Amino acid sequence: MKAIMNDAVKKFKEAVEKINTVYVRTGQTNDLAKILSAAILHSLFLRLGKRSSLDINNYSEKVLKLLRILFTDSVLDNNFSAPERVLIKLDTAKIPVEELNYEKDGEMLKIILKGKNILNTDGIVIEKEKEPVDMLILLDTAAEEAEKILNSTPYKDVVKITSKERGLANKTAGIISAFCPEIPKEFIEPLWVLLEEENKELAFPNAENLALCSLLGASVNKEIISQARESFFGRDFWKTLGRALGRSNFEKELQTHWTFLTRADLVKTGAGPDILISILKEIKNLTKNPKYFALLWESEADEEAPSRNISAIIGGEEKLPALASSFGLTPSSNYFFVHGFRAFSEAEIKIRAHLRGLA
Repeated sequence: MKAIMNDAVKKFKEAVEKINTVYVRTGQTNDLAKILSAAILHSLFLRLGKRSSLDINNYSEKVLKLLRILFTDSVLDNNFSAPERVLIKLDTAKIPVEELNYEKDGEMLKIILKGKNILNTDGIVIEKEKEPVDMLILLDTAAEEAEKILNSTPYKDVVKITSKERGLANKTAGIISAFCPEIPKEFIEPLWVLLEEENKELAFPNAENLALCSLLGASVNKEIISQARESFFGRDFWKTLGRALGRSNFEKELQTHWTFLTRADLVKTGAGPDILISILKEIKNLTKNPKYFALLWESEADEEAPSRNISAIIGGEEKLPALASSFGLTPSSNYFFVHGFRAFSEAEIKIRAHLRGLA
């Protein structure tokens, strides 16, 4: 089972071969495609003997159940954390150091400073920081999330992998094939579910996805796939999807499919916000013609802004970056979030105005 390796993947392979530690980060997301791709890469790095970290603390219980079916427990439990180190900083404007030495005194390590006004301790700062990881991978991370991760994670090198152009399934399969003569058995089912997620958003499967489907198909364990689907797409998911479809309409003028979910809808079905991206993908899978999709939902009232609890996921292909930009956002995927509306009517009016602005 061989896949094609392009120049970008070859360069990535050369970089990975030189590192020992790697973080794979998606940021705060409930997008199964991103999470599956991140988990597959994390598993690959462990297989290669790297010390790898996956940000599983960001994942919901539903997602973790899915991952534990598709991967061994050792993959998820084997999560590297960069060790902390203590920094002693000296403000040389306040402490003009002329000479610095250190020596052992039994169990004590003495740091000896020489210079004028050396007893001024105001310029000494002691703090902790984590050692930089050799490689930080940002996997289709939204711009705002990426900035947070870059600012909070010490790293030596950063690699950004997006879902643009080729999609995550084929990019991930290409990376695996760069290191393995054949795609190993443990990656077959995760890649298959990842491929399923991508195909939901396409009007017609592209040539690369069809080729990967053919590559994986004969080896897929259908029982594992069935268990994985059931763990995430359980009764609460399908009940919520039914309510979402019942509260949907298509606006021909703007070529937009609107969906509304009240707080009561989510409470009655027992669903949480972690399934909303998947709900949107299922709707896109069932209705291939609209240019844009808007899924609006009512969340639990926030103490800081109790009257602003309506949010929306807006998705599409055509002119989506321009649409996101009109909201002051930069999408990393073919959807983006908008929060802080007072009512469904307000959200609908404002989103419709932005859509008309693209005409």
